[in-house]
Amino acid sequence: MTDTELTTQGPLAGIKVVDVSSAVAGPWVSSWLAELGAEVIFIEKVGVPDVMRMTGAISGDQSGCWVHMHRNKRGMDLNLRSESGRDILLKLVAEADVFVQNFRPGVAHRLQIDYPALSAINPDLVYLSVSGFGQDGPYADRPVYDPIIQALSGMTEAQNGTYVKAVVADKTTAMAGANAVLAALVARSNGAGGQHIELALLDAMLHWMWLEVFWNESLPESDPAPTYSEWYEKTKGGSNSRILNQARDRAQTAAEHHCGKERPLMLAQHAAAMRFRRSIATSYEIGEVCPRSE
Repeated sequence: MTDTELTTQGPLAGIKVVDVSSAVAGPWVSSWLAELGAEVIFIEKVGVPDVMRMTGAISGDQSGCWVHMHRNKRGMDLNLRSESGRDILLKLVAEADVFVQNFRPGVAHRLQIDYPALSAINPDLVYLSVSGFGQDGPYADRPVYDPIIQALSGMTEAQNGTYVKAVVADKTTAMAGANAVLAALVARSNGAGGQHIELALLDAMLHWMWLEVFWNESLPESDPAPTYSEWYEKTKGGSNSRILNQARDRAQTAAEHHCGKERPLMLAQHAAAMRFRRSIATSYEIGEVCPRSE
């Protein structure tokens, strides 16, 4: 496949992305966009190769992780702290549709490549900022790694005190970021212009887990019920049948109370699924993020 073909196939053909991020949470955003046909230029620091180049199986100056994450992209080195490097970046941004960065909060401003600076030269730019804990707040300036987000979000508790053996927080955030960029591009096509998307790993991870790990928090006044994690642990101990029978009975009761006896059992199962314990949220003080109404 030629370079021309790479940029003319897929639903994002004609969309240009400039990516100055590093590691996984930022670069995997542009990986998704590249797979959809966008033209992606990935920029590394001069003399400081991205850490993922040396992560995993290595051949020369590339790792298996790097090859997977940066296929379908073009690459270049720039010193963004120099005037000449910044000038080159601004020329690229002037013709771009999307800009991706995951500097710690405040760094983009010091480099004069934050959203106000770049939107001034390209008002239609979709600008994505990825951080660990958001752009402000008590944790904003702290460095973050995937295991830290797994611990703070409650993922480790949901796994019975162990970590998921993958960069699940980084990748979940990247998929959320790609979706947000696509939504912003649709909004722009409808006349909304460019916009700044702010995405935090902790926010993305909590959102991803809320469906089944924190479902009790969705209905705080309901009766508690076991979590998925507890169900799986009970299965190991041979008590799965009792747990499932209890869930079925609770589902039937909920259906008769809320829906009437004639409604399908599937609705009852859904009602029962929204009842379970508060232990995980309490352990990680999630109440400060989403306070419960007393």
